[in-house]
Amino acid sequence: MARQGAKGVDWPAIEREYVRSPEGIAYPALAKKHGLHPGTVTEHGRRGRWVAKRAEYHEEATRKALGKALEKEAEQQADQIVDTRAGLLETFCVLLERIQSGSLEANSLDAAANALVNIAKFLEVLGGNPDSRTEQSVNIRPLDPAEIKRLKELVYALDDGDGTGPGDGGGGSSGEGAE
Repeated sequence: MARQGAKGVDWPAIEREYVRSPEGIAYPALAKKHGLHPGTVTEHGRRGRWVAKRAEYHEEATRKALGKALEKEAEQQADQIVDTRAGLLETFCVLLERIQSGSLEANSLDAAANALVNIAKFLEVLGGNPDSRTEQSVNIRPLDPAEIKRLKELVYALDDGDGTGPGDGGGGSSGEGAE
């Protein structure tokens, strides 16, 4: 049971209310709420270091909230990395299959080979193995819409029109030459 003051005032409860108040209740408002003299509440607050305790409490609450937000963001980024990696692996396999089958024309073959090299490098970075030109502090970010569009255009440019995915495409349908 909480310790109460001379007139049945539960000072520990009033202190908790002051310290934990999200709206930052002031001593006079707290005194009025509990039917106490403002000077009495102010004196208890001064002696109990309520202002410092409030600051510590809210700093800790902010740290915890920030930690939870960062953890959630990290989980979302990890999910995006897994999804991105899966999509890149699928594209890598399709491009490799088309290159090995010999069904690509020269300009499409060059573009596909360059794409394979870039995908392989990116997969290494996603796997935690940066190459010699990549700094250790790589900041993984989701692909922006322009990057996604370029990858899709490459895949569609290699589409042979039979609905099975990338193929020779008659030199590509995007009108772009070899890179």
